Amino acid sequence: MCEEAGGAATCVSSRTSRMLGVMAMIPQVAVLKISHAMRSVVLYGALLALLGMAGCKEEGGYSGDDYTVENPQAGDYLAAMFAGSHKEWDVSSALLRSALAQSSGDAALLLAEKLFLQEVMQGHIAQALQLAEEYPALMDANQLTGLTQLVDALGRGDGVAAGAAYDALMSGEQAAQTNTLFETMVLPVLGAWAHVSAGEVDAARGIIQLNAHPAFVDILRYQQALLTAVTKPDLARVHFDVLVSQPVPSRMLLTAAEFYRTGGEAGIADDLMQDFMRDWPQAQGTDFYERKRIVIGAPLIEAQRFALGEILLEAAAIYRKAERLDEAMVMVQLALHLDAKSTHAQLMLAGLLSPESHAEEILALYQAIPVDSLFHWSTQQRIARHYYDIGQADKALTMLSRLGSERQDAYDAVLAHADLLMQEERYTEAVERYSDGLARMQEVTDKKSWAVYYARGICYEQLDAWPKAQADFERALVLKPNQPDVMNYLGYSWLMRGEKLTEALDLLKKAATARPRDAHILDSYGWALALSGDFDQARIYLERAVSLLPADAVINDHLGDIYWHLGRRKEAKFQWQRALGGEPDEVLEGALMQKLAHGLMDKEEAVQKPQQILGSSSGGDAQPAAMAGGAGKGNI
Repeated sequence: MCEEAGGAATCVSSRTSRMLGVMAMIPQVAVLKISHAMRSVVLYGALLALLGMAGCKEEGGYSGDDYTVENPQAGDYLAAMFAGSHKEWDVSSALLRSALAQSSGDAALLLAEKLFLQEVMQGHIAQALQLAEEYPALMDANQLTGLTQLVDALGRGDGVAAGAAYDALMSGEQAAQTNTLFETMVLPVLGAWAHVSAGEVDAARGIIQLNAHPAFVDILRYQQALLTAVTKPDLARVHFDVLVSQPVPSRMLLTAAEFYRTGGEAGIADDLMQDFMRDWPQAQGTDFYERKRIVIGAPLIEAQRFALGEILLEAAAIYRKAERLDEAMVMVQLALHLDAKSTHAQLMLAGLLSPESHAEEILALYQAIPVDSLFHWSTQQRIARHYYDIGQADKALTMLSRLGSERQDAYDAVLAHADLLMQEERYTEAVERYSDGLARMQEVTDKKSWAVYYARGICYEQLDAWPKAQADFERALVLKPNQPDVMNYLGYSWLMRGEKLTEALDLLKKAATARPRDAHILDSYGWALALSGDFDQARIYLERAVSLLPADAVINDHLGDIYWHLGRRKEAKFQWQRALGGEPDEVLEGALMQKLAHGLMDKEEAVQKPQQILGSSSGGDAQPAAMAGGAGKGNI
């Protein structure tokens, strides 16, 4: 919903969030054959052995809580890993350098590989490249070294160095490390531009294969258009025509509009900008064409840097959606290495950094966005959200209130304000803001307004204005039929109110079918089955929900209830005890203590009085959901 509604993540009360579920279905991409998490485990184990920490107590290693470390670099390494896990990369890098200075052989190479990643993630490309010179074996150790060297060479216009780095990536040990995203999208584009940089235009044309992967067709066609705009301008028009004949990301629309405008076709450019404005109404009144001469007439090095930045940011967006945040950070930092003033890269970097440890850096990135930028307005809302994230709620709400008053033609700031008011459980004020936003949206219908009705319905439900809440949920489903989160919330609300059990069961079944890996929706459907008396089927769905969210207090509580009514009393108490360790709220904690002491009513009586098997199920915790407003659309 964050993508569809352009929303910022919104937390609600524990009782409300229980029914929201996880809003965004993230497309999973095969990004690594060996994940960074697994690679960290391998590195960790290898370094413990190499640095003298893998032995037993008698051999100078460790035993239980009492251990000694023979090699001081092992302590630096462990401290570095701890700092890195908390995104304190500067501290981590310093500790890794200390450990590296005291190491040699395979241990040194492993430390250097880890340090190289840390430097790139901080944007210290020069330091990373210097490290690669000091440890040439890094080139064979991982793709990141070759990728960094290739991007740097292309950014400098050094065709010889770029060709060497590309050849190394295509051969030897690194070739065996390739993965779907890198192999079929990123590397071919970099290779094509490496040939262009070296003056080998004909060799460049055949490298980008549009049919390499169905998910990357638009991205690769976009790159083909940029490439031919430099090498064969007459062919670029064909690629751009095909590209804009179907919906594409906003970033591509901007480039295509500038391509047509620069080529003297202002009418087509204006039509494309109208499409852009439908997604980004907050950009009204700014300079549409803020990037001048990026394709036609631009020097090769500038066109090349722009195109490379685009492919790196596309890769970063995919990695981010797949929750591969280290890889996303690498791609963004390499894009910034090519163009330190890239608005897109700055915004994406700010979104990847942790507010807890990089609050000032995030704010500086946002404040660097020029006032005349297309994205200045949405960035102001991101700043407000940032203030909220670092605990300055009053400042955030005041800022969003001001933004909403400044532009009566824009609805996004009003909805972002409403989102934060909901998160603060100020539901009456949130309803007013959502209603104001709906009045401003005018012709925007199913694409976004369903989310506003959904969010306002939640506020009404929290205010015990159930008829208004139900009307908003039903309106949301008219605008967005079979939307899983709305079906889940409405269906679960009916269950809690003892109303329309059959309809609730139907809605929740549809939601569970649409989101088979959403633990909260599975829990809702399992609970509906239990209320209908089908404890056996309820168990199946609740066990699946627990497997997906093993620490969730409410889901464990529900499964315990089901076990009890199936006669599995020991397992029931185990689940209730487990729920106590899942940070339940005070109401649920009291109910759990009561059930552990006295159990529940018999199954037969529960079927006669289905609401009473709920016990503590009047609420619970769930993942925060994305509401209607917020700062822009995320990745553009």
